[in-house]
Amino acid sequence: MEVLQWLLSGGGGAASTTSQFFTVIHGVCSEENRHVNNVGKITVPASTKEGIEKLWIDAGHNARSALKSVVEVFVPCKQKVDLNVNKWQIQQGDTLAVFVAVHPVENFFEKLNIALRTRLWNDPLVNVTFGSSVVPAYPVLGDPHTWRALVPTTPLDELGTRALEVEVRDGRHKDFHGVVEILKRDFPVEYLWLNDTKSTIHGTKEEMEAVEGFISRTTTEQYWQGRFLLPTKGRVTTDYGVQRYYNGVFAERYFHRGVDYGAVEGTPVKAPANGQVVLIGEEKRGFELHGNCVGLDHGQGVTSILMHLDSICVREGMMVQAGEIVGTVGETGLATGPHLHW
Repeated sequence: MEVLQWLLSGGGGAASTTSQFFTVIHGVCSEENRHVNNVGKITVPASTKEGIEKLWIDAGHNARSALKSVVEVFVPCKQKVDLNVNKWQIQQGDTLAVFVAVHPVENFFEKLNIALRTRLWNDPLVNVTFGSSVVPAYPVLGDPHTWRALVPTTPLDELGTRALEVEVRDGRHKDFHGVVEILKRDFPVEYLWLNDTKSTIHGTKEEMEAVEGFISRTTTEQYWQGRFLLPTKGRVTTDYGVQRYYNGVFAERYFHRGVDYGAVEGTPVKAPANGQVVLIGEEKRGFELHGNCVGLDHGQGVTSILMHLDSICVREGMMVQAGEIVGTVGETGLATGPHLHW
């Protein structure tokens, strides 16, 4: 109790408003019945609103270090991060999967620490950095004590090592510092010849902004479950990462960002996994490069875009299930024949 009073009286715990802080304290203590009576004895000086806010602003300068000190009193020995990755050597274009196990809290003060960080300061519990990029991490569906970060690489990434750093911000873990190596992968080269109309297509400003917003979208909830399904029938005509010559000219800094499936026009296209329809693009409304397309948000930064469709049979905002038909194969946009780009 003395520690908690010290924390409230200036040792730490900055919040945008006093009421937010006490909401967290109450929420944590309601789960710890043995502390309810003690916490109920905390009193706030009867002063003006400005005085209370000033108290918290002054205390806030040392909040993080003070809270860390409190936690270390009760958790003196920090453990190593329980971490797994799918591979420590990856090739260009691979996705690195980082899994971090966060063990359940064992006492009231650990619970208070996590509540302060996540509810007041909006700090993610698990922070993953790859090279110079911060990569979002999220709890795995059905296993809230395992967090996952998916780190994409591209065929254009430079070879060599990248620092992998993982921080579990609960005061119980040491920071992890490791190294992942990116190895070279040889990608095929493809030659395409476009007619005069197709060769002038570069994508409209509105189209590119809409797609960029879609790609950068992140949703904390995980919608997908298990393995993804193939979205249509047909053989793979162009794989991921292929480089191209257009009308005899090499496309610098370009790589094929999906997989093409050759199929007859009108072949059904299905959602590869559960998700929300967050992008509908139409060739007649300026999507001259992507053509008619559907963008699905599968949650936690995982998205699918289904391009060059002939028809679309979903609308923006809908939730779809894996295997549900969202459109049909076509050749709208920059396409040389009927196919699906996923």
